[in-house]
Amino acid sequence: QGFRTLVHKFLAPRWRLILRRPAKNPEASETLPLNLLGLITEVSIKDLILAKVFLGICVAGMEPVASPCPCRLTLLNLSNVRIGDAGMEALASSTKFPSLTSLNVSGGEIREGGFRALAASQNFPSLTALCASSNTAGAAGVQALSGSPYFPKLAHLNLLENGMDETGMFALAGSPHFPNLALLNVNGNLVGSFGALALAASPHYSSLTSLSVCGNALKCSGLRGLAESPNFPLLRHLNVADNLVEDTGMRAFALSEGFPNLTSLFVSRNDISDSGIQALAEAGKFPSLTFIDASLNYIGDAGLRALAGSPGFPELASLNLSSNELGDEGLAALAASLNFSRLMTLNLGVNRVGSQGMRALASSPRFPALTA
Repeated sequence: QGFRTLVHKFLAPRWRLILRRPAKNPEASETLPLNLLGLITEVSIKDLILAKVFLGICVAGMEPVASPCPCRLTLLNLSNVRIGDAGMEALASSTKFPSLTSLNVSGGEIREGGFRALAASQNFPSLTALCASSNTAGAAGVQALSGSPYFPKLAHLNLLENGMDETGMFALAGSPHFPNLALLNVNGNLVGSFGALALAASPHYSSLTSLSVCGNALKCSGLRGLAESPNFPLLRHLNVADNLVEDTGMRAFALSEGFPNLTSLFVSRNDISDSGIQALAEAGKFPSLTFIDASLNYIGDAGLRALAGSPGFPELASLNLSSNELGDEGLAALAASLNFSRLMTLNLGVNRVGSQGMRALASSPRFPALTA
């Protein structure tokens, strides 16, 4: 109810919020009239709360404005505000936000009905970024959103942890309505290998530069399908962490030609051992990589030696191998490597490295850019 009031009254272009900042003398309290949407282009409920806590400013009332002020709101952040389906329906039916480009309703307890209402709305023609993570869209909600032709400018879509299965991914993969999508985050769902294969086969996402499918049980076949797809020529960021891809999946990925421009790769928590990381090191297919996160795997000294001896990562600036099975021998090989002159951050925490390995690294002149 409170959110509906905010949408229909507080944020209506014909209303003025009266903000009051109390003075020491109550009779001298200062009234601060403000045409909210006429002056402010970014607002969140948290902003109103913080204004009261830190500045002593609070909403004292409303008054009508003689002439309507243009609605210039471009960013609306309602993260972790439990608007539910009713709140989303109120927002979707409002005509007050024609200039809105970014909407964040993450953690809003929005279910299928709320997503259907958003999908049917024609009131956000300028929307380029939608963050609806940590809700419960389910397959049906994602299907509704995928079938909507009303978001042609959408470039960023975040559907993390929404209870989406492979059916939802089939709908998303088959949608022609997001031709400008550059960032897609479906982490923490359960699209499975078939969902990944559907996305890999889709011709509609050639504009993607960032794809996050962490924690979706892709397994080897799902990763292989993505890696072998010719449909992601611009992809630079790939997060496939926590997908049970194992060494077989890493070998398939390493031999693929699908990501020639990849700069960052997340493969943590994937049951990868020396064999998988050796395949990546020996393939030499990713010369643009600047960031590798292979933490929480089973990589030992042999794997680190292979990385250290590979000239295939000339741009690498950040390497995370924490929580593996590395020892002094592997670290000594890394310390002697000539291939990581651009390395700036190195994370080797929670391994089996002793004083000998640390002395080798500390005395190495091979890392002039290392800062952390």
